[in-house]
Amino acid sequence: MIFNADGIPFIDDFDAVTDPKYGRGRVERDFAQVPRGSLPGGRSAHPMLSIAEIREIIEEKDRTKTRTMDLCDAAGVPIMDQGYTNFCWCYAPVKGMAIQRMKQGEPYVELSPESMAGPISNYANANGSPVGVGGYGIQALTFAVGDGPCSRRLWAKHRIARSMNTAEVQADRKNYRGAEFYDLGYDNLQGLYSCVALGMPVALGVNAWRHEILVIDLMIDPRTGDICGIFDNSYGAHWGTKGRGVIRPSLMRGDGVVIATMTGGSSSPSQTTGQPMAA
Repeated sequence: MIFNADGIPFIDDFDAVTDPKYGRGRVERDFAQVPRGSLPGGRSAHPMLSIAEIREIIEEKDRTKTRTMDLCDAAGVPIMDQGYTNFCWCYAPVKGMAIQRMKQGEPYVELSPESMAGPISNYANANGSPVGVGGYGIQALTFAVGDGPCSRRLWAKHRIARSMNTAEVQADRKNYRGAEFYDLGYDNLQGLYSCVALGMPVALGVNAWRHEILVIDLMIDPRTGDICGIFDNSYGAHWGTKGRGVIRPSLMRGDGVVIATMTGGSSSPSQTTGQPMAA
């Protein structure tokens, strides 16, 4: 296995790095049924930087250690662990929301992916009953804009029970709603690069893996010159290096969504005012 300068492994064989106890509940989005930018809170216009600009930002953040992973490590942000739930398609977007909220000046609060995945799936696990229940990232962010997740303290980890959705949980949701998100669509690699370079993690549903990951930073492969993604996985701290891996551009094919802003807090350093936008 090949590692980057931070000791994070390049992931080239998805099956080889997937623990059998972790399911793959992510399903492919049907763009004919759910067109890009068609859901509440979603914008098809998103920041678009040139590849040269993206490379400059990568080098600067690496030099100054101002990457998202540096911020998360300094703040003690925990590694995601979806356990048996098969809710990767909520774990990745919800962690992205928590990170974006922190970047807007709020203290880090761990949010509950299950508090969104439960109601979305009618409290059924992807490999449980009924068989075949699954989802994808934009479903999670649409729910996040309308209802929001609750904080982890109010929803037990890996619980999918309707009884968890108490009145206190429903009141807490309003504190953590998303304001808007970017719908990058399918295979929009330069859009993904642009958002991540500007400090906005991208929840990426990787079709070849049937799994949703959170791309938090970029790196340049010194051997090939390719721009690769550094991602947080949801398989626990034992996976990869402290729960992280590196994905090559050839494997980053899938559906990307980005939480652009959260309700409350001050302006984020990753706000896109003045940035060129692409439809």
